[in-house]
Amino acid sequence: MIRIQIIQAAGSLFAEKGISKLNMEQIAKDAGVSREAVDMEFPSISNLLDECLKQRLATVEITLSAVQSVSESVLEALILTLQKVFKEKSTFCDTFYSDLSKFPTACKQLAVFNMRTQNKCVNYFMKCIDEGYFINNGNQERMAMIYMEEINGLATKYQYAMIKTLLKGVCTPKGLIEARRIQEVIESKTRKIETI
Repeated sequence: MIRIQIIQAAGSLFAEKGISKLNMEQIAKDAGVSREAVDMEFPSISNLLDECLKQRLATVEITLSAVQSVSESVLEALILTLQKVFKEKSTFCDTFYSDLSKFPTACKQLAVFNMRTQNKCVNYFMKCIDEGYFINNGNQERMAMIYMEEINGLATKYQYAMIKTLLKGVCTPKGLIEARRIQEVIESKTRKIETI
């Protein structure tokens, strides 16, 4: 119970304030436990960050798995996956991401998660080509990687708006019809995913 309280409090603080501005005393206070209790559970801020990130990413992975069960098409699965990832990224302040480079284990965890997610999105992208939602120009894998890298590199606050623009640029007429349908159901699907 105490461990969970500490992880929840620390996770919120990391997202809101970053990593380097925090100390174990602040985390203990927010968790409603003693500093000694925090030290017994986590010998360093790095250990605590690793555990917080591990649990948060596991939760996101579960949500991303739920995307497939609620999606009516592979294009919908791609858009919902990207939307969830962008929403998750935006819950962390910019300081968190700049501080992260000082914590190699956490940095590696996030890099592995990002690579898995990008691979999942590339696979969806390729299936969108196979199913006729996206244009087939003969370089599907390269095109998918370029689009995913471009989308991932966008500033968080613009990502969702830009994904619609970028993906519409590769849509076939069938894909444009599906994109319009998805636009109409995206909010209800997002709520459904969050309840799974």
